[in-house]
Amino acid sequence: MGVSVVAAVEKANARAATSCSKRGNKLPRPLPLAATARRLWPRKTAEEIAFRTGVSVRTARYWLSGAHAMPAATLVALIASDQGAAFLEVVVRAMPARAFAAFQRRLREEVRAELIADLARQRFEIDRL
Repeated sequence: MGVSVVAAVEKANARAATSCSKRGNKLPRPLPLAATARRLWPRKTAEEIAFRTGVSVRTARYWLSGAHAMPAATLVALIASDQGAAFLEVVVRAMPARAFAAFQRRLREEVRAELIADLARQRFEIDRL
C-alpha cells in the first residue's frame, strides 16, 4: 500500500476525536472507517468485518471502538470485499489534494489504456470477418 494511502488513513483516523468542553476533554467520534462499516452493516458489524477480513470478532470490535488501529492489510481486505468501494471512498476523501490529483490522473490513464486495448481487440475481430 502506498505511503499516501497510509497517510490518508492516519489523517482520517486523526479526526476521530473532538473537544466537547472548554477544558478540551475528548469525546471519541466514530472513526470514518468504523462509521462506514456501521452504515453498511447496522447489525453485527464486527461479525461482518471479521467475515470479510479473516480476523476474530473480538479484534473487529476493538477496531470499531477505536481501541486499536486497523492494520493496512485489513483495510486492503475490506477494499477488496463486496463493499470495497465504500471503504475506498473514505480513504480517498482523506488524501491530501496533491495525492488525490495524482491518484485521479493514474486512474484516468489506466481506464484510457483499457479502452484502447478493448478497441484494438474489437478492431482485430472485425478485420477477421
